[in-house]
Amino acid sequence: LIHSLRTEPHGKHVLISWHHGHIPELINGLGVDSSTVLPNGKWPANVFDWVIEIKYDKNGKVIRSQRIQEQIH
Repeated sequence: LIHSLRTEPHGKHVLISWHHGHIPELINGLGVDSSTVLPNGKWPANVFDWVIEIKYDKNGKVIRSQRIQEQIH
């Protein structure tokens, strides 16, 4: 997935839904230290309403990453 995102054309915004146990590895692979957006660098098994937003500049460098809680009930 990471290779495809880096090498294949895609839209301006990409939404990825992934198994929570693998999200930290995916975040790291996308250029963000998962411990900066996840507690202890891990996605809690009982959390289903977080979104991790990663923004890049035009050269592909991370300019911002944040965890957003959607508060879905």
